[in-house]
Amino acid sequence: QTKKQIQSKQAEKNTQKAQKDALDVDIASLQDDIDDVQSVIDEKNAEIQAKSKEITNLDNELKKTDKQLKKRMKVIYESGTTSYLDLILQADGISDLFTRISVVESILKHDNEMMDGFEAQITQLSEAKKAVETEKNEQVEARKILESKQSAIESKKAEKEKIIRGNNFSDRRCDRDVPVHGTGHRSGIYRSYDFFCE
Repeated sequence: QTKKQIQSKQAEKNTQKAQKDALDVDIASLQDDIDDVQSVIDEKNAEIQAKSKEITNLDNELKKTDKQLKKRMKVIYESGTTSYLDLILQADGISDLFTRISVVESILKHDNEMMDGFEAQITQLSEAKKAVETEKNEQVEARKILESKQSAIESKKAEKEKIIRGNNFSDRRCDRDVPVHGTGHRSGIYRSYDFFCE
């Protein structure tokens, strides 16, 4: 081979090596992205499981409270609203009157707290369900990104493999002594060139 041919081949090898190195950088970057997205997916999955468990617990509590409220409403309906008034009017003296009023207030307060708690549980359950839906939607989007990144990295790997197979070189470098142009082997004049080993 002439000096010009060798230099041309070396330049081609350098270009191919640069392309391969650039692909290695892209592949490493994509792999980092894939790892990050996978972490997000795993995190979303853990949050969904936690929220699902919370929803189950809230649903059980809501059913329990609903049962208690229905039972309480039945008692109120059967006794009638006048039962509280009768309780107060049947007081035997001022001291007994205040005691009965306190009892009625306590009962009414308990009923109101039960209703407020029931409404709060409904709101909490609704918010938990919305949170799960949000997490699921975000997880779906993350999976789309993951698939896109995986497709991109496979494409880069295939491109890199094509360069390696097509040119049959490695990262190992070799020094070869090549006769200087215009001189023969017998002259003993050589110049060292740096090649990628084939």
